Amino acid sequence: MGVVIGALLSFLSSFLLDYFRGRREDRALERQAADDKRKERLALQESRYSDRKAAYLRFEQQVDKRFSRAARDEAEGEPSPADRGAEGWELSVVEEELLEVQLLSGAEAKGAAEDVADALHKFVLEYDGAGLREARERFRAAVRRELGVDEASPPGATNRPAPELSRGELRPDASPAQISKGQ
Repeated sequence: MGVVIGALLSFLSSFLLDYFRGRREDRALERQAADDKRKERLALQESRYSDRKAAYLRFEQQVDKRFSRAARDEAEGEPSPADRGAEGWELSVVEEELLEVQLLSGAEAKGAAEDVADALHKFVLEYDGAGLREARERFRAAVRRELGVDEASPPGATNRPAPELSRGELRPDASPAQISKGQ
């Protein structure tokens, strides 16, 4: 009888140990899968942020290039492109960059970019700069809001999502006691 009870207890303890070890491993796999999913989501957000930022920058550079050239020509007394033809101005490049901004941005930045493009065309073709400066300022403000960089933020500050830490990752400001406790 003692042998049967001992064998039964041995079997029961082995079964329980295996069961709880399996549960612990399952939870670890679930946490790893959740961490992987969060990392993928963060990488996608980071990619979208970078794409928008690059599109805004390229659009602004193309606008600035055309604006500077038109302002220089106007200052030198050159006839307007409307009077001499708009060949060589490559305004289609601005339109291509505008299209990318329209595809990637929110409504406010999209509308402001369209206003900039309209005002730039008017300035380049007719030397009529009314509203171009204001349109560019509205565009820049909309972009700063959309990217999460406001006037009061220090340089380089954004509202990019911060990476989430899993239980296994260490915080740089954690003390050795917090690390040993898993905090």
